[in-house]
Amino acid sequence: MTKSILGRKARLKIESVLRCYNLHKCLCFVFVFQTSSFSAATMKAHSVWWLVVLAILKNVSCSERTLFKLVTTSLTAKEGSCVEISCRVNERVKAAGAHWFWIKDIVWSKSVLTGTVIYSMNKSLIPVSTDFADRVKEISSLLPASGGYLTISKKSSILLCNLRKSDNGKYFFRFDGQEKWYTAAVRLHVKDNPCLITFKQPPVYKENNPITLTCSTLGSCGSNPVIKPLRPLSPTPLSTWDYDGRNKKSTSLSFTVNWQHDGEEFSCQTDDSDRYLMRNISLTVEYRPEVEVSMSPTATVRQGDAMTLTCRVRRSNPLPHTVIWIKNEKALSEERTERYVVQSIQPEDAGDYKCSAINVRGEGTSEPFRVKVQYGPRRTTISISEGNKRVGVGKSLTFYCQTEANPAPHGYSWYRDNETMEIDSSRWKYETTRDNKRTLVTVERTDQGCYTCKATNFINTGKQSEPVCIEVLYAPSSPSLSMKTEVREGQLVTISCSVESSPPSKLTLTLTSESNPPSSKVLFTHPGSDRRPNNLNHTFHVTSTHAGVYTCDATNTEGSTTSERKKLVVKCEQKKLVPKETI
Repeated sequence: MTKSILGRKARLKIESVLRCYNLHKCLCFVFVFQTSSFSAATMKAHSVWWLVVLAILKNVSCSERTLFKLVTTSLTAKEGSCVEISCRVNERVKAAGAHWFWIKDIVWSKSVLTGTVIYSMNKSLIPVSTDFADRVKEISSLLPASGGYLTISKKSSILLCNLRKSDNGKYFFRFDGQEKWYTAAVRLHVKDNPCLITFKQPPVYKENNPITLTCSTLGSCGSNPVIKPLRPLSPTPLSTWDYDGRNKKSTSLSFTVNWQHDGEEFSCQTDDSDRYLMRNISLTVEYRPEVEVSMSPTATVRQGDAMTLTCRVRRSNPLPHTVIWIKNEKALSEERTERYVVQSIQPEDAGDYKCSAINVRGEGTSEPFRVKVQYGPRRTTISISEGNKRVGVGKSLTFYCQTEANPAPHGYSWYRDNETMEIDSSRWKYETTRDNKRTLVTVERTDQGCYTCKATNFINTGKQSEPVCIEVLYAPSSPSLSMKTEVREGQLVTISCSVESSPPSKLTLTLTSESNPPSSKVLFTHPGSDRRPNNLNHTFHVTSTHAGVYTCDATNTEGSTTSERKKLVVKCEQKKLVPKETI
């Protein structure tokens, strides 16, 4: 047999027992399919048809009970319509290992009966004729009840549609299990139909293109074809009717398709009395994608967590072939899949994400989806209200602690020279509940130093900021003038003057004579930018002209002051006189 199949036309016989008669003989199926042009390499058939051959076989066990009964033995329907063929379980029969099928036109010829299988419960075992495969469907099945027996009165029903005149004939039900049975014939008569409908499935349409659906029937039909959508359309399509005067009547429905029409079904019918004479078609509309971004787990994640964004296609026909991810209006070129995954999210990953999906009809872009990343304070800095870090005594100064954090910090810690400031000090003024700024109402000299801050939110406490150092400016204190008050002429003398001030002061040493009238002159000036600020030292050999009152003046940007007056007495050294006699 293998050689026959591979080399020429072949026959494969599968025996299946049919109904028995009280003749100690049984009619049995010999299932035959015939094929031509089988390739030895591929076993691919170019043409196939199926026959069922009945033969008289002996010594085959057949049931003499009436296992099944036809619901009706005669059916009449119009060409193009549908007809239901049914039989009912009449007696208790075991279904285990059984199969059943419907067959048409059993013909006896020289002890052989042939027929055409129109429906099979097991198509791999009993194949169905290609002429009926797309026109027959099961509408009621013989499902076994408990115990594996078929339920009495349960029906096996099939619906044969798009009837043709060639469907006229006799139809039988065949059951093949532990017991074998086939029913008497159901006679089907297909009448001429003067109103046969032609309603062709339309091609694929593009969104926003105009289309026209046309349904036609024979000119001899007594009514006109009517096209109806299965649900109301808005706006209502334009319907037109046409008759060529002899052969054809037609109705057309015109409108512009959009994505909502994809899958829309339309029916055409000339006679409302037979629902099976209705013809249905469905539209296929191609349109660009509409997408949206969703996130797992939520739109807010903590630093270090994993994040998955999904580009969800709400509608698209055909499905997108490319997906592009966009963050803050810049394409993420490395991501081309429907999912964007970040294994360990960082604050820099926060932002507005969109996805664009592309198919043959265009591109659709989602609305922005905002991703929020929660993280502890970072990049903390401290600044002051004055741009200049030098502030005068008595003025007000505010410190600001700026940081990046999500959520915003709920508390701040402030440090001076690495020592925590006393929050309850009367020198601090609170101005916000978040305490992100601190104010010195009146600056004092002791406030000079370096300040840092830390910020805290519910994630953690951030690192301490780099310090900001302030210099407190104040006027010079009363200069301290140090000098001898009585010296001899020619003696080496040093006069010193010192002061406390910020910035450093210019020191001026002034001598006021005791002459009448008195006169003053500046003996020495010490600039404030000297390497030894706020200290003046003047050394000189005393002469009588140095006698008088000395003062030291200190001056800086914040003010000036003068020391107390000190008097210098210069004693003259007496010269010895030589007697004239000795001259």
